[in-house]
Amino acid sequence: MREVPHGLGQRPDYVEVWVRVPESTPTYGGLMFKATGAANGNSLYMSGTLTAWSSTAIRIWMSCQFSRGIYLTGFGGERLQMQDSITKVDIKVRAWIDFPGGSGSGVSSVTINVNDANRPPVLSDLVVDVPETAESGTDLGQLQATDPDGTSQFTYGIGTGDSLGLWSLGQTSGVLQVQESQSLSTNDGLTRRFIATVSDGAQSDAATVTIRLEDANRAPVVFSAEMEVPEKSASGTLVSGSLRAVDPDRGDSVLFSIIDGNIGNTFRIAGCGGELRVGDATLLDVDLYEEFLLTILVQDDGVPALNSTAYARIRILDVNEPPICEQLTRNVSETAPIGSMVGMPLDAYEPEDQDLLWELTYGNDDGTFGIDRFTG
Repeated sequence: MREVPHGLGQRPDYVEVWVRVPESTPTYGGLMFKATGAANGNSLYMSGTLTAWSSTAIRIWMSCQFSRGIYLTGFGGERLQMQDSITKVDIKVRAWIDFPGGSGSGVSSVTINVNDANRPPVLSDLVVDVPETAESGTDLGQLQATDPDGTSQFTYGIGTGDSLGLWSLGQTSGVLQVQESQSLSTNDGLTRRFIATVSDGAQSDAATVTIRLEDANRAPVVFSAEMEVPEKSASGTLVSGSLRAVDPDRGDSVLFSIIDGNIGNTFRIAGCGGELRVGDATLLDVDLYEEFLLTILVQDDGVPALNSTAYARIRILDVNEPPICEQLTRNVSETAPIGSMVGMPLDAYEPEDQDLLWELTYGNDDGTFGIDRFTG
């Protein structure tokens, strides 16, 4: 872009721009167009030049195509091609007020070095191999940009194709990193692609970044659980609650096992499904153990096989157990008066250590005997 003063002191109504290759260069010729507003040349030979003006100057943009060699019109009408040997072009502008027959005009010129025209940087495509187990922050490589104008300061960015936010790109370094490792999985395909951009502040370029994910076995995940089972439950009773495990690798199977905390083999676990059942019920007594804390291991069938552990806390539910009465014999005289004690009070074992209430339920149809409800 160049700005050429026109010297009129106010905004012109009409502008003429003349672009010429100087006589000192091997190819000699030029182009001219006139406009009454900001415009782009509308003929074959005028593409690449855009103008606009204010009260002080005319602003001219030359496209990067112009500096790389477009055709100009020779003075004989022939079409001339700019050669690599051309190092500069002359720009001459004229501006009028109230043209034609205007009250005044301004004329100015400027010489533009062809090499001054800013050319876009070039960004190379990048292909990297990444294991799907890569952690967030892992460096994957660096994008390489070059600039034909010798610029070394670039701004990098991610364009389209990374809607999940898997990657990060250093704004000034161009270093590519894993940003969201939890979403890396070959289950969704082995290849990821996105568009990266680079800018030198005026021009930009884009390139394709291809990420090839390498399949790797990942450990299954098992979740701890709170469970419960009544005391004195029979062997084979299903423990209330469930263990859950997932494997991030599609198609892998997992195997459950108890590796710690299973005192007296009180519990057993289904290898495939993870269901817990009562094993040996001998110690399944809340008076002995109020809970068991089992360590559960889950292992996959990948290569190499990987595993993880979690806890199953099994609370033993107290169950009211009946008192135990011994078979008792009592003797009484047939002449004993009403209200006489018939031997010592009855006794029983109460495993829950609760108060006992007594009553006669059989063999006393005629009401010959009575029993104290609280003392026996």
